[in-house]
Amino acid sequence: MAGQRSPQPPQQNRATPQRHGKALALPAAVALAVAVLLLASPAPAGGEADFSGCREEKNPTLVYAACTRAISTPGIGVQKLSAAYFNRAIVMAGYGKVREAIADLTRAIELDPDHHKALNERGRLYRDQGDLELAMDDFNRAIELAPDTSRYFSNRGLAEKLQGNFLAALTDYNEALHLDPDNEAALHRRGALHREMKNFDDAVADLRRALAIEPDNAAIMLEIGLAYADQGRHATAIAYFSDAIERRPRYAEAWLRRGLSYAALDSHDLAVRDLQMAEELGEAASDLKSMLAEQRRLAGKKRS
Repeated sequence: MAGQRSPQPPQQNRATPQRHGKALALPAAVALAVAVLLLASPAPAGGEADFSGCREEKNPTLVYAACTRAISTPGIGVQKLSAAYFNRAIVMAGYGKVREAIADLTRAIELDPDHHKALNERGRLYRDQGDLELAMDDFNRAIELAPDTSRYFSNRGLAEKLQGNFLAALTDYNEALHLDPDNEAALHRRGALHREMKNFDDAVADLRRALAIEPDNAAIMLEIGLAYADQGRHATAIAYFSDAIERRPRYAEAWLRRGLSYAALDSHDLAVRDLQMAEELGEAASDLKSMLAEQRRLAGKKRS
């Protein structure tokens, strides 16, 4: 409104995004989430300029401001109000404001109990912060409301896997891929699950399919490398870890894993280089310091 200052968006949380949660913590990623999720959100015909901006604007800063104004608009209607809370929550989640995002998603669901997109998003946020029972409740409800939505099964599958329910997770991933054979997240997650279950051929097959869909995805390259390293095929593993590092030079886990594979091949100098880089990048492996010290000792012994 004229003469009033536009609401300010939340400040970006600069913490490193979690690997499996796929939290969108960078402005470009926030814009992508807005483009994918907001345009698909419920939108009754007609409406005020603020609601239109809340629904259609691609810039997350403008989305946040427009949705905040729309929420404050008297008589906007229940469906539009629910959509405005949902859309604002997507922006806040992208900026790492999880508590605020969950509050907005909860309000969206209270206004529209059949809002399966909001249930799925809230479940994803609960899952990523470790509230797995709450996450499962939301995913179950979302699937009941929209049983043909592949990503809901994929998201529930990850929650099942995190609880140690591997067979239930596998069933959900299978259903996700039955509904959408090109669901990259489901392929990646099922491949990672197969690796943990030591079904290495199935793991590599799924992960290669996922990589064909997203050929620059460093996390998938890392996972393929792990599948080979788990089999003792360290030369092949190193090739995939190197590809991951090339795409994401500050990928601490890839440096760690490549260092461990070099160590397994008795290439101690290269192991020291990679493990040291992993440490500098903040890799949190509890035994990293002792591994690095041992590789330095072995490298020195080999040179003497």
